[in-house]
Amino acid sequence: MTPNRRYHAVAQNLVTLPPEVLHKVLDDLPLLKILEVISVHNVPYVDRCILSHIRYSQIFRIPQSLSTLKQYFTLYVELCQRQQGRRSSGNPEIAILARDATRLVEHKGGEPDYSEKLLAKVKLEVLSLLKAYEPYMSALAHYSESLQLIAGGTPDASDPTALRDFWTLLDQAERNLNQAKSAQLLRISRLYAEYPGMLRQRLDDSQESRRLSDKHRIKQLEISARRMLKPQILRGKLVAKVVFAEQRFPVLPYNRHLKTFLRVIQKFHIDDLDLPSTPGRRRPSRAYTWPLEVARDIKKVLEGLSYVYPKAAVEGGDYPLILRTKYTRYSDKTHSTSSGRNQPSFHGDLEGELGKQHLRYAVGSDTILPLEEREFEWLEAFLRGCRYMGEMDDAEWRAGMTVKQF
Repeated sequence: MTPNRRYHAVAQNLVTLPPEVLHKVLDDLPLLKILEVISVHNVPYVDRCILSHIRYSQIFRIPQSLSTLKQYFTLYVELCQRQQGRRSSGNPEIAILARDATRLVEHKGGEPDYSEKLLAKVKLEVLSLLKAYEPYMSALAHYSESLQLIAGGTPDASDPTALRDFWTLLDQAERNLNQAKSAQLLRISRLYAEYPGMLRQRLDDSQESRRLSDKHRIKQLEISARRMLKPQILRGKLVAKVVFAEQRFPVLPYNRHLKTFLRVIQKFHIDDLDLPSTPGRRRPSRAYTWPLEVARDIKKVLEGLSYVYPKAAVEGGDYPLILRTKYTRYSDKTHSTSSGRNQPSFHGDLEGELGKQHLRYAVGSDTILPLEEREFEWLEAFLRGCRYMGEMDDAEWRAGMTVKQF
């Protein structure tokens, strides 16, 4: 932990004072501030003066009681710093510790183990902060083998070292998770750059491509990817939450590309490829020699055209089928008939600002998991297929017009 620079000079100067003078200084400081100094800077001389202080010695009857309190308090300050942000010094606030030595002794009364009461309060504050991780334990366990071994994700609060180790596991698991998500955001930005004018945000109903919008989206994704690398759970501010909080992939091709894709594969044979069978699918009317890698991409697209691939399952995860498309021969039978205004399109339930608000307030492991890898593979196969079709100048769509011209 980075030392609290507010007290750096104080810690350096305290060691120059004789015990009788330092005792008077301790008289004037609340225990909260004293603990901040000795926990962050670890000054053994000040520890000894606290134990020899006429009043603090009544509270900390044995050195171990102060030492244990320091360990829990140090962890508490670190958690406060993480919760409040990089530039914060922690600003711990525990009412019972905001008293000076005289008031503490008065409040102690005849309690023989008052230090245990102080310790219990600090421990409670630590556990309260760690509760922020509870909704996401299943997801974090996927990124820490050691975390999976902790029964029920419950830390051993009776041992400050074990409690610190537990938080270290949580912190590293979150960092591993965030690295995976950051890489995915950059992967999406590269798709925008590689296939300009072909992608839109899923929650954007517009079917008009805007090149400037693509540039803005790429920049936004790159910024989010950098911010994603920082821990977020303890602060309660998740980066790109709308992107990762739902089961659907955050970007979609425009509907016109789906319609063109289906028309082209309907028109031309794809030999030596076991395409998914669809009742009522017409035989393609013309032969065409598709490159093997393109044919494989087309097969992958058609295999996943009915439903979205769910995210990797977390504990208790049970996801319903989510439609990917509607009004195509490959769509779910309840949405497979196209006619009139019902043209092939990508399906979406949550749209616009209503959908965004729903996702912003979602909580749970499945809301912070990375996007499903099969969804990336499906989208990339679709985009590669569309790009190839857009360059098919060796196939005639109709007399005097190639597929590329069409």
